Amino acid sequence: AKLDPCNLDIWVCLGNCLWKKGDLQAAKTCFENCLDYGPSKHALRSLSMLLRKMGTKPEEKSHNIKVHRYKEDYALAVQSFCKAHALDPSLRAMAIVDGILRWTLRVSNLIHQQGRFKASRIAQLASTLPHVGEVQGRTRVSISSLQ
Repeated sequence: AKLDPCNLDIWVCLGNCLWKKGDLQAAKTCFENCLDYGPSKHALRSLSMLLRKMGTKPEEKSHNIKVHRYKEDYALAVQSFCKAHALDPSLRAMAIVDGILRWTLRVSNLIHQQGRFKASRIAQLASTLPHVGEVQGRTRVSISSLQ
């Protein structure tokens, strides 16, 4: 590959050899280098098979699921936790799903009930908020001007 780095077949062959030796990370680098020099269906096929073989670590999958909850994408978080429970029932995924469902129901009820405040209290709280023109460094613009 050093003598002719633009030869895509060499990169694919080198990647396959490294893969057979068990050096998956080096094989991945070879396939990615091949794609840097040009399109190659063989490199793409080999890279996709290699990435599926490498997979991800269970703690990375768990972290990805928790990110959905952090981003407040509750529907995707619940769906992901349910898949995790189907794969490994020993996880406490269903308890987390129940917690997410209780949380979203509680927030929904509070929004519907306006935080359980009376109208006079809401008006009092709204009067303490600064108007848009009063906040330093902020100006009001129309949506059409945001292009």
